[in-house]
Amino acid sequence: MSDSVSGSPISFGTVRLLKAAGAGFVSATRTDSIGHFILQDIKPGNYYLEITYLGYKPYRSKPMQLQDKSEVLVLGTIYMQGDKKNLNTVTVLGKQQFIEKGNNKLILNVSNSVLGASSTANELLQQVPGLSATDNGQMRLNGKAGVTVMVDGKISPLPAGELAAFLQNMPGGSISRIEVVSNPTAGYDAAGRGGIINIITKKNTKAGINGSATAGYNQGIYPNLTGSFLANARMGRFNFFGSYSYNRMRKAVDFKLDRNVQADGPLNFHQEMYFRPLFNNHVAKAGLDFELDHTSSIGFTFDINAFRRDRTIDDITHISGPSSKTDSIYETKTRNIKHLTNTAYNFYYTKRFDSLGHKLEINYTYSRFNNLDDRFSYNYYSRSDGSELKPSNALRNNVPFVVANNVLRADYTLPFNTSTTLEAGVKGGWIKQKNDLIYDSLSGGQFVNIPDFNTHFTYDESILAAYGNLSKRLGKYDLSAGVRLERTSSSADFVTSKLKVAYNYLDYFPGLSAARKFGEHSLKLAMNKRIGRPSYQDLDPTLIYFNQYYYLQGNPSLTPEYTHTYSFSDIWKGDYAITLSYARTTNPLVSIQEIEEGTNVNILSVTNLDVLNNLSLSVDIPVTITKWWSSYNNAYCYIDQTKADNYLGVPYDRHLSGYGFSTSHTFTAPANLKFEMQFKYDSPQLFGFNKMDAIYNLTVGAQKGILKKKANIKLSVYDLLNSMKFVYRYDYANVKATEARYVDYRQLRVSFTYNFGSKPARNRKSSEMDNGNERLKIQ
Repeated sequence: MSDSVSGSPISFGTVRLLKAAGAGFVSATRTDSIGHFILQDIKPGNYYLEITYLGYKPYRSKPMQLQDKSEVLVLGTIYMQGDKKNLNTVTVLGKQQFIEKGNNKLILNVSNSVLGASSTANELLQQVPGLSATDNGQMRLNGKAGVTVMVDGKISPLPAGELAAFLQNMPGGSISRIEVVSNPTAGYDAAGRGGIINIITKKNTKAGINGSATAGYNQGIYPNLTGSFLANARMGRFNFFGSYSYNRMRKAVDFKLDRNVQADGPLNFHQEMYFRPLFNNHVAKAGLDFELDHTSSIGFTFDINAFRRDRTIDDITHISGPSSKTDSIYETKTRNIKHLTNTAYNFYYTKRFDSLGHKLEINYTYSRFNNLDDRFSYNYYSRSDGSELKPSNALRNNVPFVVANNVLRADYTLPFNTSTTLEAGVKGGWIKQKNDLIYDSLSGGQFVNIPDFNTHFTYDESILAAYGNLSKRLGKYDLSAGVRLERTSSSADFVTSKLKVAYNYLDYFPGLSAARKFGEHSLKLAMNKRIGRPSYQDLDPTLIYFNQYYYLQGNPSLTPEYTHTYSFSDIWKGDYAITLSYARTTNPLVSIQEIEEGTNVNILSVTNLDVLNNLSLSVDIPVTITKWWSSYNNAYCYIDQTKADNYLGVPYDRHLSGYGFSTSHTFTAPANLKFEMQFKYDSPQLFGFNKMDAIYNLTVGAQKGILKKKANIKLSVYDLLNSMKFVYRYDYANVKATEARYVDYRQLRVSFTYNFGSKPARNRKSSEMDNGNERLKIQ
């Protein structure tokens, strides 16, 4: 159920099923948070629907016939007409849960959550059921690796490391909700073998002048400040909106690495690094919507996300031989300043041809990432007795990169009738990336450039896509068949080394599904094909310096990975789901560690192996225990097999089984009180060649509504047990290493929010609807 003007979903509308002959009430329900509703266990007969919602004219459907109790009538999208006479007296009542199930997706409603207050995007991802995320950007969804992250329906062009930094500094106050799509259709980009995470930012669209302001304080080892402001003014056909969020954070990060290298003789490296980064993060959005007429609208938004990270790094490495007695000590003191600025301009046009869902959406986005990363490192070398081993030196490296991204897409939806719908679209994406690395060495009290260490790298990529997807209700079956074509052209130019690598290939990505309902069970079979392309950072062979024995380096010979996924699911009573999935990935991209002969330098890189097989089982159990207590529970288990016929001269075949579970609870109490609690556990996992130890997290929070519900106070503790410790183990070929990163995630958080505005009216179009990814079908 949607607004006839904006197309936005209408939450908590009243739906009544009546007998066509005479006034006879049969059943009733309410629409959920995204406008969907289901009426079940209806006997054969003739009926009509009556839908009411304050601020809208009542809707009455044409008579419809149900011939069999097991038959499912798919009604398409129902558009409600606004009633201007009632706009001044609209009051919307309804409870929005923190975690809800939508159509083929899981939704975290961040903006109304107690636990979402004062968090970062990365911390919110840690609360997604079935999603396990490392601190360096790698993710698994219900046991499957290779998750793609989108922001407002658009894939981020950043590599994993930079994306992790981006999410760690994106204030939760700028986020409306997080959507989890585990089985994407052909309408989505083909990237992401493990699923898609879509982060939807806030945009207010209520009638009149409305908004909210939030101030927050977080206390971990260090005090941190957060704040956000959201406002809009809707006047006639115009809607002006804007938002701003700010985070000031200082973190304590301890890094420990123990590495054993079997070189000419065994060498042991014990490294300790201590970070105290200070972050200043700014996120702002502004835009305009304009209704051309009652069926079409255009809009523009401008987004900017900028953060500065200023940190000092104290790094000391003890090196020993077979006796384990320290022979030498290498110490580095580093000052690191990082600026990352992301700007995006978005234009959209939407046209609705009728009330059945026939529509056209056109969207264009230009975004630009500017990154500046300066490091000043002073190195000292000594023997175990403290005497100087060799003269100290200093190194300065500057790693700026720029990413420019243009995306143009058009999506068309055509319902032939109530049982058949065609979805089709085209998309073009053009990315240009440039990376310059400048090395300077301290000589005679001044930094002097080292030309042999400088590198210049450019990467251009274009992806042209077209898709079509046909959905058909055939008797007792719901069938869907689609295919996506993507033409990829890429060119990597390593200017310094005069190496060029180019790829041009056309791929097709089919997607099929068939579902049938048996009583209270809905069974579904599905398959799809996905792709994983190496990022520019994965390809760039430049040596990125961390310390004398620790570098990051890309691999220009990487090729894309391809994944075929087959799944079977059973949804019971429309809520409880169990899914069995098998995925086979050829040429999987995995992270590796290699030791450079002669120097014993540890180089982190990425390579293609031969095959990755994944078998997973997941269960979702939402439960409404009482009218004041609701719960969402998820559990999963999986088996991974990674194989290579020849890696570093020997075969590689590794199996790992894992599991995880989460439980989230919401309690509502008198006096405008609400409580939330979530616990998550993930067993040891394999990311490439690195095995991550088990990790768990308990977060609790409470909210109190005050000032006649115009304001609220939220109090929460993130990582109450102080258990978010990331420990990785690597044991292959001539390297055995244990790497541990300890971050002060545990924080006490308090926030105050005040909502203002005098005209709470019907919802209007939101930014997440501009992406062409919403397919609202009431069923």
